[in-house]
Amino acid sequence: MILSTFSRAFLFCVGLFYFCVVASASAASASPREEARMLFAAGKKSEAAVVLEQAIAIKPSPDLFIELASMLGKTGDYSRALSVAQKGCDAFPGKPGLENLRGLILFRSGDPEAAKNCWKNLLAMHPGDAFATEWLAKLEKAPSNDTSEGRGSQAAAVSESNSVDADDVVLSKTDQEKLAARLFAGIRASDKNDLDGIEAMYRKLIAKCPDTEAARESCWRLSNLYIYARNPSDFRSAMEVLETFMKRYAGSPAEPLIINELIAVYDMLGEYAKLAELYRPVFADESKVKDEFYFIHGIRYANALEKLGQKDAAKVILENVKRKAEGVNQLAASLAASRLGKN
Repeated sequence: MILSTFSRAFLFCVGLFYFCVVASASAASASPREEARMLFAAGKKSEAAVVLEQAIAIKPSPDLFIELASMLGKTGDYSRALSVAQKGCDAFPGKPGLENLRGLILFRSGDPEAAKNCWKNLLAMHPGDAFATEWLAKLEKAPSNDTSEGRGSQAAAVSESNSVDADDVVLSKTDQEKLAARLFAGIRASDKNDLDGIEAMYRKLIAKCPDTEAARESCWRLSNLYIYARNPSDFRSAMEVLETFMKRYAGSPAEPLIINELIAVYDMLGEYAKLAELYRPVFADESKVKDEFYFIHGIRYANALEKLGQKDAAKVILENVKRKAEGVNQLAASLAASRLGKN
């Protein structure tokens, strides 16, 4: 499954929203969505879901249903995620955001036919919806059983024709660009369900065409394939690819996005030493860290430090979170205080 820039941006926002910086909280108490995100980031996933469920019971809205269904989907609870998304669609019929999310959950849980019907119904109401149009086209173009072998053979043939005689051959920049173009053409022509073939072509592009913009793009695309297309998600392979990007392309405009995804992957894998190493330079100068960033990521950084046995360093970070959040974001202050009380 190859994701366009639009699709990848949508999935990134849906799947990894809690790793992004939340909006500044100017009130003493956070909104239900902000509170849930803060709890989720602190590892209190059940409590986060309860906050959203209570908010929906009091004053339901499309955004709250989307937030809860997205959160449940990220934890792999597709059954509950689909139930929440369906309730949202029933309560707010025809809302593109809810219908698109329901389609994604259906597809991710292994029911592409139901996903297609979902997007068809949405397009009947909103013919111009770009996301539904794109995903419906992808699913309807997926080869049937009697043609998938031929499409798979075609992708394999393209990959083979792009091979070089020796893995240690260093290509010129011009030859790298040509090979990258051929590999991208092979990826586009391949069976979109042939993840192994697509993965192989992306890996070859990253290895043989390192000086091209296509290699940078391929790192991002391949990490998304591992996280969103593989079932279950292959976070360790995603980590490898993202780390390759960081080593090769430090300072790239895409680096902040890569770092955000790497933070998510490290957290999922329990790679606390690497997570702390990634955070350390960011938090080295407190004056340069925005408060709203400090609230979310400070708690996560402190958690990583605690896991590494660096309780004194974790305590400093938590005290800073508490000090900065008091009177500004009471939830962050309370979470920090709670963690400090356990030390």
